[in-house]
Amino acid sequence: MSTRMGVAGVGLGAVAGLAWACGLRSWMEALAGPESTFTWATELGVLVPAAAAGALLGYAASLRLGGRPLSRWLVLSPLVTAAVLVVPGYLVDLLTRGLGSGALLVPMIAMATAYALASGGRPWARALAGALGAAGFVGIAVLPASMQPGLGAGTPQGFFVIVQGLSLIAVFSAAAAIPYGPTRSRLGGSA
Repeated sequence: MSTRMGVAGVGLGAVAGLAWACGLRSWMEALAGPESTFTWATELGVLVPAAAAGALLGYAASLRLGGRPLSRWLVLSPLVTAAVLVVPGYLVDLLTRGLGSGALLVPMIAMATAYALASGGRPWARALAGALGAAGFVGIAVLPASMQPGLGAGTPQGFFVIVQGLSLIAVFSAAAAIPYGPTRSRLGGSA
């Protein structure tokens, strides 16, 4: 893998992570309704970890395309998006009021789905991961209506928010699958 390819993969991954985080933040705003506020702490807590996770997944993609071995630690890259939970105030809110639990649930859904779809692991483990991922997708679909009465699937805005949430988790799941599977050289391509 050339240095240029690695830098491009990291950079593209970081930009993709930022774009995904911006979409996720607007989805969160729709769910919270008028109580949603924008603060620098919130924005940095969403944008920076998502850019870092995207950069790690972009690095994994560069390694795969270059035929290089991947560290198995890269499968944990999506968890970087939950980094905001280590901030003391956010951690207290999570433990006492459940606020911010989505910061952990979203990457877990993506990782479970990625494992089920991309792993060569044990069939029972893939089936369990697939069931957990599918339950997460169902949760994402019903969450808008449970948080805001006007966001049911029968309203244009509700339908949009549901599709937005499902597509965001699908894209994250696809990205989370990057560290799994064979590299390009094992697929018969040139390195």
